[in-house]
Amino acid sequence: MHIFLSYSRGTPYFAESLKNLLESEGYVTWIDLDGIPGGEKWEREIYRAIQSAFTTVVIITEQALNSEWIKKEIEISKANHLDIIPVVMERLNNTGEALKKLQVSQYQAINFVLQRKEQSEKQLLQAIEPIKSKYVSILPYIDMIRTGDKEEQDFAIQKLGQIGNANAIGHIVPFLKSAAIDTRYSTALALGSIGSSEAIAHLVEFIKSRLRQKVETQSVYDYDIEQAILSLGWIGDSEASQFLLEIAEAQDTFRLRAIWALAEINKGVEVAQLGRLLSGFSDKDDEFFCIWALYRTGQPEASEPIITWLEEKIPKIQDIEDGYYVGDFDGNLYSM
Repeated sequence: MHIFLSYSRGTPYFAESLKNLLESEGYVTWIDLDGIPGGEKWEREIYRAIQSAFTTVVIITEQALNSEWIKKEIEISKANHLDIIPVVMERLNNTGEALKKLQVSQYQAINFVLQRKEQSEKQLLQAIEPIKSKYVSILPYIDMIRTGDKEEQDFAIQKLGQIGNANAIGHIVPFLKSAAIDTRYSTALALGSIGSSEAIAHLVEFIKSRLRQKVETQSVYDYDIEQAILSLGWIGDSEASQFLLEIAEAQDTFRLRAIWALAEINKGVEVAQLGRLLSGFSDKDDEFFCIWALYRTGQPEASEPIITWLEEKIPKIQDIEDGYYVGDFDGNLYSM
């Protein structure tokens, strides 16, 4: 586990200075002080070095602004979901524009020019420590994902889900496209277990893609889709509620899973839309879970569609000592 140092070859002294600082604090650094840019072998080395790093420190100077390789190293770092620390080591005409040019303006920069060197060094070390801490627990499994066989990758995905660190999401998501349904299932499960809203768009796109594929191939194996829907509920963000409502309305096969997921989200779900769903259902399981989802919203207006449903569909209400139960025509009981 190391820090990747990205710098312009015209200013190696800045890179050496930071290398010495970081290594004196016990960090391992990766820096190419001798290599000459160019060639496939060199590119592969750079890629591997970034891929196995836990953060990238970008040394920003005037020369760095025109370096295509620094831009490429930044792109590779982002693709590998690394935190980037821009370090301004030289006075610039416009620091803000310089950060934008290198597409690192979203990161907190440390400016060695505007304050004492000791203060800047302290800030850099303070920025690195929490980044390292959040990667310590997941790095062995990320390495296993990169280099292991299918069995090892499935195990690593499962472990990353159990650890629950959102920094693993970018490393897990590609496995939603696996040819193996059990790997897709494990990936959806892990994303739901991590519980970060960052995974919502990936899960939604996966479900849409798999539904199209299911229609085209007439596949009967779909437990990966079911898990992806449930995972949207586990994440618990109302951002997914509209998509889940659409599934509940259009997909008989996955309706129960979608309604269950809506019940898990509970806050931010549209009561009116759930009420329309309830009024259109005839299956008692669909009705039960829709009522449960309405209850879970915690909104007072959720009682209206439930009362309407009771008035229209239930012939008898039994007042039982430990709560209200409504009996259907088959003599079954719904707990309210």
